[in-house]
Amino acid sequence: MRKLFPKRSGFLFRNQASILFVSLWTLVILSIMAIGISSRVSAEINLVKFLNNNLISLYLAKAAVARVKVEFENDKTPNYDTLYELGKARNYDLEDATVKLNLIDEASFIDINNAPVDILANLPGIDLDLATQISQFTLKPFKIKEELLLVEGISEEIFLKIKDLITTHSQGRVNINTASAAVLEILGLDSQFIDIILSYRKGNDYEEATEDDNVFESVATIIDNLKLYGLITVAHEEQIARLKEQNLLCVEAKNLRLEVETEFVGRPVKDYVIVFDRGTNKIKFWQEK
Repeated sequence: MRKLFPKRSGFLFRNQASILFVSLWTLVILSIMAIGISSRVSAEINLVKFLNNNLISLYLAKAAVARVKVEFENDKTPNYDTLYELGKARNYDLEDATVKLNLIDEASFIDINNAPVDILANLPGIDLDLATQISQFTLKPFKIKEELLLVEGISEEIFLKIKDLITTHSQGRVNINTASAAVLEILGLDSQFIDIILSYRKGNDYEEATEDDNVFESVATIIDNLKLYGLITVAHEEQIARLKEQNLLCVEAKNLRLEVETEFVGRPVKDYVIVFDRGTNKIKFWQEK
């Protein structure tokens, strides 16, 4: 009996060791499966959050457009628009979301679809030959200004010089109330005349986009307004007359660019660039950034 006891004890030990080994491997396999399931569930949760946030962001952007439509339907001065009017803070706070909205007048830029060759030739890096190629480009109208790179001779270097001066979402006319000095120069106005125009627009506080800004209420009264404000020469009158004859001036913002930033529960979601046509009440361009 004494001889049999050790053998039985060894058998039990081997049995227990086998059970322990199998148990450990089972635990390892179950752990791996748990990690895999956890990763998959985590990925699915993140996907749901992503889709949910995107959907919320989309509706916030649409709400911003609707808000702008209502605002301009009730505009008390629909015949003209200024930097002060467009530059007002438009931040909307909802329960868990925030919309930050910036409005830009597309008519404050040079419209590469409709501008005449002599105006295009005034753009930085553009000569008369290149301006002619742009004007006669077979794939016009350009949908976005980046399509200008398809024109032979338009390098990335040239495009970077002019991209902030041009648009494809205007009606060919430049708003003298909102155009920058650089754009007014491209229209062919001399530097002295541009200074007079900008000084007039700034009003008594000599700052642009403030409440006391002066405004051009119509193209017809531009010269009369400026004569009351500063020294206007015959050459200045001729410059305005030329632009009026070419139908290159306006005083209103028909197409508005909405730069929309959306936040949800304190975190940025998506940004949008939207162009809204006030005349047709339709969206002309929509881009997620």
